[in-house]
Amino acid sequence: MLATTSSEAPFVALSAGEGRSSAFVELALGRLRQAGLRITQSRIQLLTALGQATEPMSVEELHASVGRGGCDLVTIYRSMLVFEDHGLVQRSYRYNGTTLFERRMHAPPPYRVFCKQTNRFVELDGALTVQLRSAIEALEQTLREQGYTRVSHLFEFFAQRKGVSDRGEAAGESA
Repeated sequence: MLATTSSEAPFVALSAGEGRSSAFVELALGRLRQAGLRITQSRIQLLTALGQATEPMSVEELHASVGRGGCDLVTIYRSMLVFEDHGLVQRSYRYNGTTLFERRMHAPPPYRVFCKQTNRFVELDGALTVQLRSAIEALEQTLREQGYTRVSHLFEFFAQRKGVSDRGEAAGESA
């Protein structure tokens, strides 16, 4: 059971439907505690929403996910910065510039294509991902050897799929 650090009052327990994200939430809360940060209901709700998400989410989508009583937009923005600083989330972007966040703990970041018509991410083929990751790791190592620290990267593709309209429909389909 999760509890506040100051009062030991229990927070709302995770439901069975949230089981997929509970391991992520527990690991993330542990990392925040180790950093000496407070565990708040808002942070638990946001981590749970991120843990359940199948794709990166914008701040506005997170706000809708936690509901009106969850937390305000400023709290979400600040929480995402804290989560990012502690390696809990990874930032990415939509083609229109919208900032997105997704959970990240130990796994290497996925490489994807963002489809401009459907506003969805599609992961790259496994073999391509291995090649890309190898090249990026070599470049990061070279930068470290040149004296750079805190080396990171953001690598995204934005594309339009042939035969798909701007509304995400296959050619010949209509709404």
